[in-house]
Amino acid sequence: MNAKKCALAIAGALLTIYGLTACSHADDAASAPKELAVYTVDVRQPFEGREPRDAAELDVLVADAVALVEQRQAQMTDDAEEAELSAKVNEKFNKANEAYRAGEYAKAQKRYEKVLETYPLHYGANINLTLALLQQEKSEEALVQALSCIELAPGEDGVFLNIQAAGVACGFSTDDLEVAMDNTLDGLGRASYGAGEGYDEEFGPYYLYNKLWDHIETDLAAGEISDAEEGEGSAASAATAGSRAYDSLDSKLTNLEAELPDDTDVSALHAYLYVVGLQLGYEADPLLIEPVHTMPYVAVDSELCTIEIEKITQSGGHWMLRFSLANKTDDKLGVGHGGVWQVNGADVNMHLGQVAIEPGETCDLTLELTARDGSQDQEVSSFTGTFVVSSRTSNSVLAVYPVSWSAAE
Repeated sequence: MNAKKCALAIAGALLTIYGLTACSHADDAASAPKELAVYTVDVRQPFEGREPRDAAELDVLVADAVALVEQRQAQMTDDAEEAELSAKVNEKFNKANEAYRAGEYAKAQKRYEKVLETYPLHYGANINLTLALLQQEKSEEALVQALSCIELAPGEDGVFLNIQAAGVACGFSTDDLEVAMDNTLDGLGRASYGAGEGYDEEFGPYYLYNKLWDHIETDLAAGEISDAEEGEGSAASAATAGSRAYDSLDSKLTNLEAELPDDTDVSALHAYLYVVGLQLGYEADPLLIEPVHTMPYVAVDSELCTIEIEKITQSGGHWMLRFSLANKTDDKLGVGHGGVWQVNGADVNMHLGQVAIEPGETCDLTLELTARDGSQDQEVSSFTGTFVVSSRTSNSVLAVYPVSWSAAE
C-alpha cells in the first residue's frame, strides 16, 4: 500500500500523516472473493446506512477556519526571525511526532500547538495537529484545523485527505466537504479551485476510495440516487435507482481494484459493497443449485453454526421454509435473511425478522415466501437464498451463507 494512505478507524476515512511512517491496514480476512461460498466481512449488522449531516452546519466550521487562518497571519514574523527559530521549531516538531507515534495523542496535540505558537505557518505541525485531534475523536476541531490548512497549501494531497477524513468523521458527505473547501478559500479572498479536481493521477485512487465508501454508506442505503432520475418517487423507481447505484459502485470498485491490485483496503470495501448488495436486494447470489433428494438437508455446517433445511410446506398462499439453526459458538448470534431469495428460479417477497440464538442453543426459523408473479400455488422444485449471521455482542457481521435446495430430477 502506498505510504501516503493510512486507514483511520473513524468512518473508514483515509489520512496523510506528514513526517510519520506508521500506517494501519485492513484485515486480510475482510476481503473474501465473491466466488467463495462464505463472504467474511467486518461491518456492522444490519446495514442501515446513515444520513449525512446538513451541509448548512458546515458554514459555522468554515467561518471558524477562516478566523483561525487570519489569527495565524497576524502572528507571522519576518523572514529573518523565522530562519533563526527554524532549528528550535523543528526539534519541537520531532518531539511532537514521537508522542504521536507512541499513541500519546493529547501530548502530541499540545506539542504541535506549541510549534504553531512560535511558527504559525509550520506545514507539518498544521497537518499533524488534525490527526492528533482525530485520534482523540475531537472531530469538529479537527475539521476546522484541516480546513484552515488549505490556505497554506491548497493543492497538497495531505490537506485534501485530512479534510475528507475529519469531515466524514463529523458526518458530512464528501460532496458537501468539497463545497466547504471552496467556501473557505472564498472567505479568505482566494479564488476557489474546484475541490476534487486535480486528484485524478497518483492521488486520485485514494480520494475515489473515500468517496465510494461515503456513497455506500449514504446514497445506496437510502435508495435516493434519485427519484428525479426515475421520474417519480415510487417504491419501484427507488429500487431501480438503488440497483443502478449499486451497479455503478461495483463497476468503480472493480476499476479501482485493477488500479490498486494489492490494496487490501480496496478489496475489503468491495467485499463490504457485495454484502450490502445482498442485504438490500441489489445482488443475487451466484450459487448453482445442486440436487438434494431428501429432507432434512444440512445446508451450512461451519464453525459458527449449522443450518438445516427441515421442511417445505404451502399455507395461506405462501411457501413456508422451515430451518433449524444451531449456534456453535460462545457468542449470542443473530441470523437474518439476505436480500435476494428465489423459488423455482423466480424472485420472491419474504417475511422474517432477525432471530437471536444463545450460545450452544438451537432454534427453529420459518421463512415465509410469496411469489411476485402470483405463482405460489406451484410446488416448490428449488430455492436459493442467503443468511447473514452476526454477533449480537459486537454488532458486526460474521459471515454470509448462501443456501439452496432442489428436488430430485
